[in-house]
Amino acid sequence: MQQPRFDVAAGTGVLVLALLVSLMIWRGTVEMRALLFIGFGELAMALIAPIGAVDMPQWHALWSIPGNGQRYYLVPMAMLLFGLAVLVGRGNAPLCRAIGATFLLLIAAMGARVDWVLTPTFTDFHFRHYVDLYRSLPPGASVIVPINPPGWNMELKKRERGSPSALR
Repeated sequence: MQQPRFDVAAGTGVLVLALLVSLMIWRGTVEMRALLFIGFGELAMALIAPIGAVDMPQWHALWSIPGNGQRYYLVPMAMLLFGLAVLVGRGNAPLCRAIGATFLLLIAAMGARVDWVLTPTFTDFHFRHYVDLYRSLPPGASVIVPINPPGWNMELKKRERGSPSALR
């Protein structure tokens, strides 16, 4: 699957991020460099085995499918934000402080707004129907319930009365 606009956007994003991190290392404080070291270490561990998709390249899946593994990149993202905050608060040059403040403002204005909504929305599998079906099952029987993402299922087995795990 070839998407030229995605490739350009991803390449531009990586280039801007590399320039920003270079600026933070070059003009930043010791604390900022330590934060970046922690973030890069965590990022390296997360990239050892990225969780993506089967039908597309891993990097495309990680960057283009909302909610697809972003939790693994929480620490590196937080370290980048903390580093930017340190650059704004303790930067060695006014230009560095202005660049850091600009990026924090852009992240707050654009990134948070885009990441706030998880799309596509969850599929409605009419859970109430499966609750009624489960309640009507005899003890020891099971029902297969579809769950998100579509194509996944969960098997629920009704416990026998008097079994240790059924007593509460």
